[in-house]
This record gives sequence, structure tokens and C-alpha cells, in this order.
Amino acid sequence: MGRTSTEPDPQGSGFWIFLTGAAIACAILLITAGVLVEVFVIGTYHLEDSHRAILTTAPLNRILTIAHWSSNIFSMTVPVTIGLSAYLFAGRWLRASRGGDVNMPTPYQLALMIRTLKGAGLVSLWNSASYIVGRGSAPNLARPPILRSSVSLVVFLLVLGYALSGVENWLGATSTSILYPITTPLPNNGTQFQFSRQVRPLSFSFELTMAGTKSLGWPFFNQFHAFQVQKWSKWLFCVKHYTQCPKFSYQCGLIAGSGGNGPAQAPRYNTMNGVSNSTVIAFTDDATAIMVPPALQLDSTIGYRANALGVKATCTSVTTQCVNMTNTGPDAFLLTNCPQSVNFNTTASRLFGTPALTGCNPFGTNDLAFGGPLDGSGNLLDCATSPNSSEFRFGLQVQSQAYRVDRSMTEDTPVGDTGFFIHGNKGAWNVLTCDVKSLNVTYHYFNSSYTLLGSEPTNIDQTWRVEDGSWAAVYYGTAPIDGTGLYSGNYTQAFAKQLSSISLAMTAYVVEEAPVLESESTVTYIGSRLPLAPFLLLILIPSIYASNIRSIGVALITLLAVVEHSRSPHAEFARGILIEPAAAVSAAWGPEEARLAPMRTMTELFGDETSADRLVLAVDRVPDGWPVVRRRRAE
Repeated sequence: MGRTSTEPDPQGSGFWIFLTGAAIACAILLITAGVLVEVFVIGTYHLEDSHRAILTTAPLNRILTIAHWSSNIFSMTVPVTIGLSAYLFAGRWLRASRGGDVNMPTPYQLALMIRTLKGAGLVSLWNSASYIVGRGSAPNLARPPILRSSVSLVVFLLVLGYALSGVENWLGATSTSILYPITTPLPNNGTQFQFSRQVRPLSFSFELTMAGTKSLGWPFFNQFHAFQVQKWSKWLFCVKHYTQCPKFSYQCGLIAGSGGNGPAQAPRYNTMNGVSNSTVIAFTDDATAIMVPPALQLDSTIGYRANALGVKATCTSVTTQCVNMTNTGPDAFLLTNCPQSVNFNTTASRLFGTPALTGCNPFGTNDLAFGGPLDGSGNLLDCATSPNSSEFRFGLQVQSQAYRVDRSMTEDTPVGDTGFFIHGNKGAWNVLTCDVKSLNVTYHYFNSSYTLLGSEPTNIDQTWRVEDGSWAAVYYGTAPIDGTGLYSGNYTQAFAKQLSSISLAMTAYVVEEAPVLESESTVTYIGSRLPLAPFLLLILIPSIYASNIRSIGVALITLLAVVEHSRSPHAEFARGILIEPAAAVSAAWGPEEARLAPMRTMTELFGDETSADRLVLAVDRVPDGWPVVRRRRAE
């Protein structure tokens, strides 16, 4: 006989319903929290400048693994969630059965609900949705709200599941591994790293001493202006040619005819040639030449921020503006005459072997290059003249045989965009003008690279040193870059770097070490670049599924299921009819007396079964109805 006990069924109790829903929600939320902890708690992160991605130290493989777990757990729990939702529809059906409203499905409508809730497939959803909108049998029959709700619920959960799977693939396809450096300051006691470079204090006295002349010290210097120092320069510096004596004491012994200054010359040439054991020339990321320590034996994780003296030259080729195509000159040289807009006097009488040129340049003459720092009129600076700001102009006319690749090249024509102009029997010629700035630079060093952080003009003394040193670029700067631009590179940019480097190196005799501004340790991690859109969806979709209590979600479904279960002792039975095949089996072959008794569980539908209740496939002697009969009837 069927059981009619009114004792609560422990397997269908509200506690187990709540525990099931809570387990699903916790599993989903824990996986989602795992992604957040990996990216934002364990790892270091920041938003990309374009705000399109998150950059983090979290390893990409770990994040994608967690995302895959989230998708799998979501897929596995959707059928269980649908099973919990059946309590909602069962409760409404029970109340409608007592009140007689439209929430009582017909047999066909019940079959659609069973297929929807049990199968949760696209075909069953399509059939149910088609029926709801009026297609199929009985188009005028009212569709119960629980049918619409069941279809909407399953569609929503399937959309979330497919969306999460797509987001997982999207994230995996667009995320990349990156190098993520993390920098931490190191304690600096002021002497740990002496990598800054600055002009030695009291350099005026120092330079006089290096020149072998009695030092008068800074107090003397402060009492006189520039013209007063020049007035007494012959007495102070003891140079042979007063008219060629430069502006201040820093040049004493460094010009032609001054008697020489060995202690000052050595650091200049050693620095220029990169063999100094104290200072070399390097370039920042914007091609500013700076004074730095020689090759550092630092750990690859160590970086620092420091000050340095710097020079930035920018050059332009003006050859085509300075050549008169109707009169290019004899084969021996190219006749150039630049317009006023160029502001560089290149006339032959000025450039070729004039005393003014050879007298001011302490490095002598270069048969292949002529030029030097310019005054405001575009002429080479006179010996007793200096720029009056931290920036000055520089002009150069250079000759090269490298750019006439073969004799078939057309005479008096430019060589591509190199700036060189073929003429005569000495190859090609190039005229350049440059702007040169003397700078105090702040830079950042890490892993053999120098990044410019800021710069400002130096005082006028250092500018004069740079200007006087720029003469060396005429003598030493062209040979190393001869041929640049013919097949690769840019001659104008190459000479600008030569001019910057050599001019700065020529001031090395007044430079000393100084402490860095700060030092740091940088550890580089293999992190991840996570596109923001799929990453946010990876967090949002499971959160909606697990914790949404305002619309469809595991939390809301669980709470409502517990409520519906508590309202009626028959909720478990009604829910079984919606999702359990046992209900259909009982209707066809279960004992009639069991079906007539009040039920609470699916088990009670079948009463106390014996071996006589086994089903037989009576295919040889088909009775009336289905060929599946109880054993007692088949016998």
C-alpha cells in the first residue's frame, strides 16, 4: 500500500535545499574571488594608460586556469539550479490547484515544462517557446504563467552559461604575458653610489691651478665681471697671444699658443675616446649626450636617478639652399653661399685656410671639414667672443669621397636625402647648421639604458666650455660617421650626436663625482595583460548567477525554493512531477491504489513493490495498450 505518513521527508527538507543552493553559490563566488585575489591581492597591478587592459604580475596561465574552472563549475551547477527552481513552479501549481487559476497546465503543457526543466536543451526550449507564442496545438488555450517562467528561467541560465564560456575563450585569445617590473627604493646614505656628475665647486680656482698659474679663488672672481677678467687675462693666464686668449680662466692652456695644459687635456681626450676610468659619454632616450660613470658592475636589478652635465645638438642639412646651380665653383671645391635665412657664412674666403679659423680652433685644421660655433651674424666666432646664453649655433661644411659610389653618378646633384651634393673631383659636400644646448640633466638608469627625466640650461661658464669644445667636433667628429646615410642611418642625426658627445667630453676636466639622487631595486615578473572587457565579464557573469537576489539567480532561487517547500508538505511531490521521469512511469505502470493516496514523495507513488511488479516487454503477445506490462499481468 502507498505510504500516507505525514512525517517530513528528510531528503526533501528545506535544510538540504538551502545547503544545495548555498554550496552552488559559494563554489561560484569562491572561484570568482580567486581571480580577484590573484590579480589584485597577491599580485601588483595597474590600469593601462589607454584604460583598455589591466596589467598585473599574476601569471597568465594561473588566471586562465581559474577562468576555466569557473566556466566548468558554472556548467555543472546549472542543471542543479534548474532543479531547485522546480520548487517555485511546483508551489505555484499547488496553490493554483486549490484556487483554480490558470497556473494549472494541461497534459501537453506539462510535457513541455518537463522537457524544458529536465532537458534544458535548445530543441525543447524552441518547442516550448513556439507553443507559448501561439504556434502548435490549441492556439486559443491560455498558456500558464509557470510555463512562461520556466522557459524564461532556463533561457536566462543557458545564456549566462554560453556567455561565460565565450568570455573564457575571449579572455584566453586576447590576453598576453608581459614583463612587469616592480621598483622599490634602496636606502641611500649619500656615498653608496657616486654616479652623478657635476662641475667641480670653485672650478675657477681649479682651472687656474691646472694651468700652472697662481689661483686667486672665487672671492676674487666674484668681485669682477666678465670684462674685468678679460681685461686682466694676460696677467692671469700668461698666454702667448693676448688677442687669442679666451673669455675666462677655464680655457687657460687649452688654446693654440697658450703653452699647453696637460692635466686638463687628459680627461678631455680620455672621455671623448671612452677610455676614462671616471667618466664616459652616453645618450639618453632623446639623444641627449650626458656624462655618466664607465661600464657599471651593478646587479641587473639595480637602477638609480642622478644628475649629469649634458649637451643636446639638433642639426639640419642646408646644402641645397647654399648651392647656386649656375655657379657651383671649380672642381677643387664646391662654392657655397648660404642665404640670410640659413645664417651661416660659408664663403670661400672665410672657410679656406683663413687665420681667423685656424687661430681659434685649438685642434688645428681638418682638410675635409670646416666650421665651428657661430655668432649672431652666421660667422665663425672670433677668438674673444662667446655666446651669451646656454644655447648657441654651430655650422659645418664637410667633404666626403664616400658618397660618389661610382663615376657614373650625375655631376652637381644631391645624393638621395643624405644632404651631400656631388661636385668636382673631391666627392660630395654637405652643409649643416646645428643648435647646441648646454644642459643640466636629470636621468634614470636601468639595465644599461638612460631615460631623460628633465633638463634645464647650465650656467654661462659651462656653456662657454661646451662652445669651445665644439671646435673639436670639426676635427674629430666627421671621420667616424663618413658614409652614414648612403645605405642606412641618417648623416645629419649622426653628426648631431657626434657634436653633442665631443663638445661635452671636452669639458671633462672640470667634472667631479657626486651622489645619486636615489637608488632602487627593480624585479621583473612575467605577468599578464588582461583586456578589461572580458575580464570584467568574467567577474560579472558568475556574480550575477550566484548572488543576484533581485532577479533570477542561485541565491534568489534557493530562498524561494525554501519558502515554497515550507508552505506545503506536498511541494516535494509536485516538484518531482515536473522534473522526475518517475511520475510518468507511475502514471503508466504504478499501482492504482498508490496513485489514489495523498503523496509527498515520488517513492510513495509505487507503494510496496514485489517481484510480481517487474515490467515485461510483451512483444510476442501484445495485450491491449502498451507492450510493457506488469509481470503479474503477463503471466
